[in-house]
Amino acid sequence: MRVVVLGALMLTSCFLARAPLTLEGRSCVSDDDCGPLLRCRASVCEPAEGEEGEGEAAGEGEGDVGEGEGEGDVGEGEGDVGEGEGEGEGEGDVGEGEGDEGEGDEGEGEGDVGEGEGEGEGEGEGEGEGEGEGEGEGEGEGEGEGEGEGEGEGEVGNEGDFTIEVCSGAPPGPARGCDVDEGDRDGNSVALSGTLLFGDGIVVGGTVVIDNNGLIVCAGCGCSTGTAPHVRCGAAVISPGLINAHEHLAFSTGVPWRADPANDAVDDEQRWEHRHDWRKGTRAHPPLTFQSGSTALRAGAELRHALAGETSLIGGAQSTGLLRNLDDGGDAGFAGLTRIDAEVFPLGDQNDAVPKLLSAGCAYDALPAAITTPTAAHIAPGIDGEAANELDCLTGGAVDYVAPGMAVQELVAVDALGAFRIARTGAAVVWSPRSSLDLYGDVVPARLLKNLGVPLLIGTDWIVSGSMNLLRELRCADAVDDTYLADTFSRQELWRMATENVAVVDPAGRLGSLVPGHLGDIAVYAQDERGPYSSVVGADVDDVLLVLVHGQPLVGLPDAVDALVAGCAPLSVCGEERSVCLGLSAFTVEQVPTLAYPLFTCPGEEPPEEPRCLPQRAAPENSVAGSSRYDGVPRGGDIDGDGVDDVSDDCPGLFNPVRPMDVGAQADVDGDGVGDACDPCPFDRGACAALPADVDDDGVPDPVDNCATNANRDQADSDGDGFGDACDCAAAPEAPDHCLASVYAVKDVAQTFERPVTLVDMEVTGVFINGYSVRLAAESPGFAGDDGSCVFVFSGAGQARPARGDLVDIDGLVADFDLERELKPPTTFRLRESGRPVAGLLIALADVDALVVDNARARLEGCLVAVDGAHVTNPQPAIVGRDTNVANEFEIDGGLRVDDELFAIAPPPGQGDPFARLAGVLRSRSLSLRLSPRDAEDVMP
Repeated sequence: MRVVVLGALMLTSCFLARAPLTLEGRSCVSDDDCGPLLRCRASVCEPAEGEEGEGEAAGEGEGDVGEGEGEGDVGEGEGDVGEGEGEGEGEGDVGEGEGDEGEGDEGEGEGDVGEGEGEGEGEGEGEGEGEGEGEGEGEGEGEGEGEGEGEGEGEVGNEGDFTIEVCSGAPPGPARGCDVDEGDRDGNSVALSGTLLFGDGIVVGGTVVIDNNGLIVCAGCGCSTGTAPHVRCGAAVISPGLINAHEHLAFSTGVPWRADPANDAVDDEQRWEHRHDWRKGTRAHPPLTFQSGSTALRAGAELRHALAGETSLIGGAQSTGLLRNLDDGGDAGFAGLTRIDAEVFPLGDQNDAVPKLLSAGCAYDALPAAITTPTAAHIAPGIDGEAANELDCLTGGAVDYVAPGMAVQELVAVDALGAFRIARTGAAVVWSPRSSLDLYGDVVPARLLKNLGVPLLIGTDWIVSGSMNLLRELRCADAVDDTYLADTFSRQELWRMATENVAVVDPAGRLGSLVPGHLGDIAVYAQDERGPYSSVVGADVDDVLLVLVHGQPLVGLPDAVDALVAGCAPLSVCGEERSVCLGLSAFTVEQVPTLAYPLFTCPGEEPPEEPRCLPQRAAPENSVAGSSRYDGVPRGGDIDGDGVDDVSDDCPGLFNPVRPMDVGAQADVDGDGVGDACDPCPFDRGACAALPADVDDDGVPDPVDNCATNANRDQADSDGDGFGDACDCAAAPEAPDHCLASVYAVKDVAQTFERPVTLVDMEVTGVFINGYSVRLAAESPGFAGDDGSCVFVFSGAGQARPARGDLVDIDGLVADFDLERELKPPTTFRLRESGRPVAGLLIALADVDALVVDNARARLEGCLVAVDGAHVTNPQPAIVGRDTNVANEFEIDGGLRVDDELFAIAPPPGQGDPFARLAGVLRSRSLSLRLSPRDAEDVMP
């Protein structure tokens, strides 16, 4: 986190991710105005002096800054501010540290902010595990004494990485609420002050000014407000209005499917594999019943979203004008924005009585044309191969439908290849976790998408299986991320999904950021002590203090709303008064009929029959095509709750069950033993590329493409040798000049090759003056054992050669020289990775003579091998073939000759001399099998 301080006001402590934001020097009325780190003294927020706690402690250490062991409110120990030494009992709010076990309030351990060492007990509601001792540093004066109950550390979560800019002379505003300086509406229409949220940082005490055209004209420090009404919400956060990127307003006028009597015959634990299963009852699944509502009811559904701070949605072109419906170009409040085309059924199967479910091929009723305008499209809704096939067909399999400017909605059935194909187009994905969990029992592999650089948006889907508003959806996403995705996303990143990431769909748009020229769509939230972005992600509707669309109020605190517009209706929200204005809508509040489902719920309440934010496919019928059964409950032996035992789970700390589309095994496209769901480099067994190349543009990244230079999207490999038919030397008569060959086939002396070949995934075992030896990497998909896995590449003296430990692809001609099968010029290599450890093979002494007799032609020539316990059996071997200098050569047990081509052992060993180990590269040269030690490390006397 980076801190920028402007003007005279100084930030006195680093804003920790888990600490509430407080400011020294701010004017105040009470301690509440200063937050937990400061106290209100003479109407100014100042550092608190040490306050003695209660209870048991032996603590030392008073002073401005100190280090030691102690306990208290500041530090990971116990003591109000400062650091000391001692042990005892106490409680702390936020900080880092570790207690013995139990729960802490917020933060890891005990202490407000600061560091110390100590053991202690803390009381709170955080989650965490009590481990050991914490360390820290703090500022201030105080004695480390206090008491408390419970032991352990609390965990609030990852707030993010962002800058903090502090404006000088920033007016504070009330602790929870807003003060209003009334003005006139001429010139600037409205000004708001508080903590401004941007994608990369916050501005404390900043101001947003919106003009009479509804456009932001200034956002930050030093904005001139003129005579405009000024709403001062100094302790609140000011965010761009939230953007709901997936909603169906017409169907969000009803109730969740379990609450609808029409679905009583459907088991509450039912899960489906494809959208058509629950829409049409395909494949003997029970269908769901759901109804659309009237225009007036849709106005009520929009109001439900507005109360959460939403100002725009992609809602099915059935809006009432209360919010900006981004896929309805006729919306009166559209203000010239580019229309986002909503395509719910891009394959033309909306009205099919029995929709086509294809596991291969693209013979659908219709294939969409390439997009020409920003588009939100439902693709691959489900978790089976039929759902995944939709994405395959629409990402270049039949048409290049997914493209820049697209938001892919309802996507769940995506694997690493599908994610790669989306990533290289620049499209975004809309995450609707609650709905995908409720319908399919699974969630989109969001960490995989993030690893490949796919931007994420967020949306509620609909009330039938989704969240009642975007705040509930953000809360579900946060819970899924914390419990099942190994805390992949910070609260800052979750906030971006609901705001600025919409720019991926429409880069020329004017939504989602507090930027001059953007539309004045604003949501103001009471600030949560966990941090600025958490104030939105963890908000309830009563935390929403003001919502503006186009600079006009939709809902908010009565004083703030009344200062901006007259005649709005009162509404009680969780015991607090709000004023509701239906803005640009033709409706009044009185004309909006009562919905069958609540407009909101209050803190501590869950919406009735709310669809579950829990991955669950526990029933026997849920196991389809070898997929996992799971209840989503983490436990010993299955810590991520995905139904795969930890001992065999390739992502043991991250939820990645075997899906029906995976056909019986967790997805791992590169075969490195790390599941795609958690692999930061899912296509590369070595060095990681953010987005690998795809030279032949077939949608399969080069590192896992079985024919990287010939387009073969289907990856067909009829002989199973790891090389695609499109370029396999054995199967592709029309292949390019250099066809792909297996090193095993090259080493098979019964086979002949009449054209150049390419070997891939070869690691260099040794470098000679005229060439180099290579071995097929053990993790390569084509690896089939040690025998025949190595070969010598003759380059010619003075030609470029790779280094030992390089991973290379090699072009060359297959040839025989003396007794050795090799690649001969013209040979070239392409470096894939450097500095790999070179794997050696240990050969039993008793097996050496068999190698010598066989000359290793089809076995281990070119491999790095080692022999233990050998003795010199012949210190002066005879001249053989063209090798006329044998002064430094000798033979060991079994007749294996040790030569000096790369390294000469000095002094030369004598008859019977032992070697604990001899290693080197095996070569068949000059009519004999030879071991070539590479350096002194290969020789252990």
